[in-house]
Amino acid sequence: MPILRPVLLLLLCLTAYAAAPLRMVADNSLAPPMARFDAARNTLLDGIVFDFGNALAAELGRQVHFKVVPTRRTRLLLQSGQADLLCFYSPIWLNEAELPAQRRFLWSHELVLDRDVLLQPRKAKPASNLDDLHGLRIGTVHGYVYPALQPLQDAGLIQRDDTHSIEANLAKLRAGRLDAAVVNEVNFRYLRKLDPALDAELQQTLTLHEAMLACAVSRRSAIPFARLDAAIRTLITRGDLAWIYQRYQ
Repeated sequence: MPILRPVLLLLLCLTAYAAAPLRMVADNSLAPPMARFDAARNTLLDGIVFDFGNALAAELGRQVHFKVVPTRRTRLLLQSGQADLLCFYSPIWLNEAELPAQRRFLWSHELVLDRDVLLQPRKAKPASNLDDLHGLRIGTVHGYVYPALQPLQDAGLIQRDDTHSIEANLAKLRAGRLDAAVVNEVNFRYLRKLDPALDAELQQTLTLHEAMLACAVSRRSAIPFARLDAAIRTLITRGDLAWIYQRYQ
């Protein structure tokens, strides 16, 4: 009967509100377009992580609650069960290899290919391999793992200069306080669109690392992993994730 349709819609909405929210970690070092934060309120405002989290929660019939934390606390929230998942991440970034098997996370279907690239001033000789980095002061983000640079740092061949964000590193690089900086390719492409002068000042040289990103899921999550992973796969195959990325091109 037609009168039942509004009732069913109301019941679906009430079910979504009654279910426990999807608790998603948001690393506060992320830069646009991945995430944009209100630092004063410690909240996530928008970006790819925000849109994906809302789309995933809707697919699960739940609300979403973003837990904004520093990089060093992301792993702790998942291990303790204070959050359900952390998306657009790699096992390397969470130093998962150092954890016993029973404390490692469950990993969803792969989301997207990620690249870390090296930026240098236009006036500098472009690096063509890692040996060309010897003696350079390189801007990085505090708490981030850089597999290609770690051996050089351990050997004292480069100087790692940490800041809290990619934007801070770009500002230091443009001011001549760094020889180079590591950025995420998606972030740099977005920032170039906002500030075309970046192309005139900086050059992208080496690709330092490539990794397929996914969602790390807590073993203590009340939401079954199979249900979470199925919802993530739906967002990928239906084109939702591609559409979200396209919004920020």
